[in-house]
Amino acid sequence: MRKLVATVLGILTATLSISGIGQAQSASAIQGTIQAVDCQTRALVMDAADGTHVLPAGPYTTAFVDSTAVGFCALQQYVGDNATVTVAPSAGQLVAERVDVDTAATPAPAPAPASAISGLPAWAGIALGTVLVGGLLYLAIHGAQTAAQNQSGQQCYGNPGGQWCRDGGDHNH
Repeated sequence: MRKLVATVLGILTATLSISGIGQAQSASAIQGTIQAVDCQTRALVMDAADGTHVLPAGPYTTAFVDSTAVGFCALQQYVGDNATVTVAPSAGQLVAERVDVDTAATPAPAPAPASAISGLPAWAGIALGTVLVGGLLYLAIHGAQTAAQNQSGQQCYGNPGGQWCRDGGDHNH
């Protein structure tokens, strides 16, 4: 039974840890000028203060011009305009998640990354959940084994190394 519990907890911990890897990395923003938009490859070329970035668009990339939603290819009309691109790591590269073009003089502020638990990184929530589930499983299994009444009314406690009983006194048998 203990081997089964250990195996289940190991698999649960590994699964939760792996699923949280992508969530632990937060989105960031690149501000600059749109240099090119390629509709065939769904790529955006941005000229920023730290250099030129070629950013592929993901399947759920959204684009906005002055807070109005537009299609990705509509960004071709705004080559040379200021933009803020929210990027996130995906498969070892940065991917454009949201493109905000501001045709006014000041660029749009980058949206703040969402946090699941006020200020805690996503991996911390996963770790806390794993500890909670493990603790509940331990209590459920250990609690069922700790106090069993035998035929003579003695209180017996069992563990993998053996069993000991007491008959109401302060001594062990």
